[in-house]
Amino acid sequence: MLSRNASNRHHNASKRPGKPQDDSMARQSDTFLRSPALAQSALLAGVFLFVFLPRLIPAPFLASIEAEFGVSHAQAGVIFLYLAVGYGLGLFGSGFLAKALTHRRTLLVSVFGTAAVMLGLSQVGHFFLLKLLLGLAGVFCGLYVPSGISTLTSVVPGKHWGKGLGVHEMAPNSSFFLAPLIASFAGGAFTWRAVYACLGLGALFMGLFFSLAGRGGNFPGEAPHPRVARSLFIEPRFWILVLLFASAASVAFGSYSMLPLYLVSEHGLSQAWANQLISFSRIPCLGVVLASGAVVDRIGVRRTITAALLGAGTLTVFIGLLQGSALQAAVFFQPFLVVACFPAGFTAISTCFSPQVRNLAISLIIPLAMALGTGLLPALLGWFADMGIFPLGFTLHGFLVLAAVLAVRRLDLRQCSETNPQ
Repeated sequence: MLSRNASNRHHNASKRPGKPQDDSMARQSDTFLRSPALAQSALLAGVFLFVFLPRLIPAPFLASIEAEFGVSHAQAGVIFLYLAVGYGLGLFGSGFLAKALTHRRTLLVSVFGTAAVMLGLSQVGHFFLLKLLLGLAGVFCGLYVPSGISTLTSVVPGKHWGKGLGVHEMAPNSSFFLAPLIASFAGGAFTWRAVYACLGLGALFMGLFFSLAGRGGNFPGEAPHPRVARSLFIEPRFWILVLLFASAASVAFGSYSMLPLYLVSEHGLSQAWANQLISFSRIPCLGVVLASGAVVDRIGVRRTITAALLGAGTLTVFIGLLQGSALQAAVFFQPFLVVACFPAGFTAISTCFSPQVRNLAISLIIPLAMALGTGLLPALLGWFADMGIFPLGFTLHGFLVLAAVLAVRRLDLRQCSETNPQ
């Protein structure tokens, strides 16, 4: 009895008003930094980096690829359509493969497949084969995403999921400034082929390292059910979210893919400076991504998406209209706001769809949005370039992004929340 009373006194003392309430949060952050969960999150982020980078490498080397294969701007822009379609197919098919192989084995198929594709790209001699291999790179990246996240959440305790996913998401966001930075440092010393060869060897090493040191993911995934997919296709909010994600992706990746070529061929910048400018513009985006969750919580999903698309659309219009230092300033600031669209968009999906269909909604919305925003847009910009009206392509793109803001008003988040209570 005495022992129990002492225990109760100690328990009550821990609840006294004078005790700081931040201690538990500080202890949780400290335990995450000292736990194996951080190491596993960082390892998965390393794997994701090598799986994601192949999608971005063509952009800073596009002028060199055009010259080597003797293709037009429009033909060169089509390679991003292959990447986007491949990514969508991989993302949609990931559930089927994970159900048959488990998430861990699907992840290994993704990274080793990416390594093989990159080594193949370093030796490719025909432009059509280049497009096919880049499409395969998109497939393997799409296979990774659901299995990588499922693997991470199986080894990181639930109370640390936010921190673990934050570490994991540094990989794709870092890729956006690493790709042009690699191209800038490569200069005339290394070709895009040498870069792909090095990345292929790096992906091979990361796959071997994960197979030895990685944990988790030893359970099957779930394949999408056609009946549930059909029910999503008739939902207006499904297509509104496709449009919103496509608009965000078109700025974050679509115009990004063609900007180096635009700055070099249309405005006479050196390829090294164009790549450095685009690389530097992506570094502050890492901070925006980390802060965007708090912004969404503070001002709401609708206001966050509206502000992000308004800012990004306006600056994209300026890219088509301005020249000189003003143009370079617009290029630098263009991606800052749009990266906040993605956390807000995923919050909207979580609000609009019940847990039973949420994963399927993501696996359908993202591929469709990526096909439009990261595949079709670069091809269209390439066509505008061949017609001699490259700046007009960026101007019209900016106005389309601004027009997409109107769709935000059609997304009734309150009604969706009541329909699918969380």
